[in-house]
Amino acid sequence: MLTYPKLQAHRGVSTECPENTMAAFETAVLQGYDYIELDPNYTLDGKVVVLHDDTLNRTVRNADGTEISKPIRIADIPFETASSFDAGIGFSLKFKGERIPLLEDALRLAAENNVRVKLDNKIEKFPADAKEVLYALIEKNETFAALTTGKEETLRFYAERFPNAELHYDGSVSEDVLERLSAYKDRLTVWLPYDSPLTSWATVPFADETLCAAVKQTARLGIWIIKDYKSFIEVCDRFAPDIVETTGTVKPIKTVGGYCDMHVHSHNSHDSTAPIKTTAEEAIRRGVKIFAVTDHSDTQYYFSGEIPQRIAASVREVHETGKQFDGKVEILTGCEIGEMVWDEFHADELLHAHDYDVIIGSVHAIRYKEWSDPYSMIDLRTVPAEELPGLIDKYFDEVMETMQKLPCDIMAHLTCPLRYINGKYNLNFDIRPFEKKIEAILRFIIDHGIAMEVNTSGKVGENGYYMPDEWIIEKYRDMGGYLVTIGSDAHVSENIGRAFDEVTAMLKRMGFRNYYYYKNRRGIQCTL
Repeated sequence: MLTYPKLQAHRGVSTECPENTMAAFETAVLQGYDYIELDPNYTLDGKVVVLHDDTLNRTVRNADGTEISKPIRIADIPFETASSFDAGIGFSLKFKGERIPLLEDALRLAAENNVRVKLDNKIEKFPADAKEVLYALIEKNETFAALTTGKEETLRFYAERFPNAELHYDGSVSEDVLERLSAYKDRLTVWLPYDSPLTSWATVPFADETLCAAVKQTARLGIWIIKDYKSFIEVCDRFAPDIVETTGTVKPIKTVGGYCDMHVHSHNSHDSTAPIKTTAEEAIRRGVKIFAVTDHSDTQYYFSGEIPQRIAASVREVHETGKQFDGKVEILTGCEIGEMVWDEFHADELLHAHDYDVIIGSVHAIRYKEWSDPYSMIDLRTVPAEELPGLIDKYFDEVMETMQKLPCDIMAHLTCPLRYINGKYNLNFDIRPFEKKIEAILRFIIDHGIAMEVNTSGKVGENGYYMPDEWIIEKYRDMGGYLVTIGSDAHVSENIGRAFDEVTAMLKRMGFRNYYYYKNRRGIQCTL
């Protein structure tokens, strides 16, 4: 069995959140990482902030989301000016308003949650006055600070000045160096790079069995930087490290004692009559420990369907019902926003009307010729066969536009029209010709930290199916996607957790290690 090392989140969980932001650090805490690696920097007025580059331009945008037109050095502007820029929107609309954080706030978060902050060795390049400000911060938080250097003399200085801080060394390693470093054995970690494209620039020796064994005689062994489970397993088997740094793709083991269903409807949706209380009782019987009530918010029915009132009632009922089931099943708030691109103004109102745990982005209808009703309401047998490719092409365009414009957490039921085209009407439509558009959508959600839902509502009987198809799930995996949620899309209480035994077995068979639930708009892993 794999011996799990401690895990360190590189710049926070930088695959799901904008790097070096409080969102990335908070997500690392929620997901159970032991260490948060970050990059201190400093402003003109002597504030110690967190930013990897010397300039803002790669990761930061203007407040309106546009790119900064000319290079701006963080050291040349005061903190107040730095705070006027947006450090989140360049990664995803979901993180609009995220700011360049103060190191002090990251250290406070670590102290409150018993997590260590590993400070990158770029602090050695600070000017003397900025160093003193930094050192004062560390002295207040030594127990939760880990100081990194590639220089032996700097390591000695840190050891003397900060007797309660961890020491981390990432410089060149030899038998003589390790002998000298052994004086700090009790609080020292020595880091070696794992040979991969991510570390191709490294000038120190890469990890191998002999070098790792030598390090482990002197200190804890750290390996950086791992971005997939295949590499992680190899590293653990070959080197038995004490700590592994990951981009955020490798997760601490975390279980919740049951299934997590992120897509459930209640009687507050127009097409459901299910009371949330009844669904909660059914969830307990079916082994569902966490579920989100994500009632319909299709923008074309914003007024006629009384959508704001229905969502307000849904959120209120979740809170009231949740109290009755405390300790038995956790009920989360959410909404499923459909056709956002039809009415962006009111979709934005819905987004900000409540503090949701999860937002699902959906496309239930498309603006295509005379077939603009929800496809669940169209007799698709009446659509001429030559029009179906255009309809599906438009569907994938609107899914992409929705993902680009809606700050959602989850993309729901990709290939949903096939539920009716092939599932209900047996038209045997082949979507393989749209593979490039599907790939583009998958690439977008992977790059922007949006989860892909595996929807089980069609998994009934021998001919049951998932949305999306299994070949698309495999493609998502092969492209580096790992953020997967499972949704029953239950509209009646007894369908909650439908086929979850089967879908979790399938995901595990495909090589996925986790699936996710969302709370306070942050993904939290459930180990498969």
